Amino acid sequence: MTANEAVESARKAMRLFADDERRITLQFGTNSGSAMRVSRILQTSPIVNVASLQKRTGLVKPTISTTIAALVELDVLRELTVARRNRLFGSGAFLAILQEEIRKWLLV
Repeated sequence: MTANEAVESARKAMRLFADDERRITLQFGTNSGSAMRVSRILQTSPIVNVASLQKRTGLVKPTISTTIAALVELDVLRELTVARRNRLFGSGAFLAILQEEIRKWLLV
């Protein structure tokens, strides 16, 4: 990846994260607090689980679980595991960029 490609990927990520935040605001309005907190964490930690979000946000497990379900519904988060426990979730924006970069590498 060249420096220009890295810059473009970073810009794309910023646009996707901003789009996620707009969708969260439109969906939840003034009740978007916990969803927005999780969204901002995803910008620096694109792979999360309930425990990591509890630790980083200070929110209780039921609130985190409800927020995760809502963000999965909005495609802000994607479940990466099929387990019932210790599930991992990834940022939809981050995963979209990663998939695009992998496709580029495969075509080289």
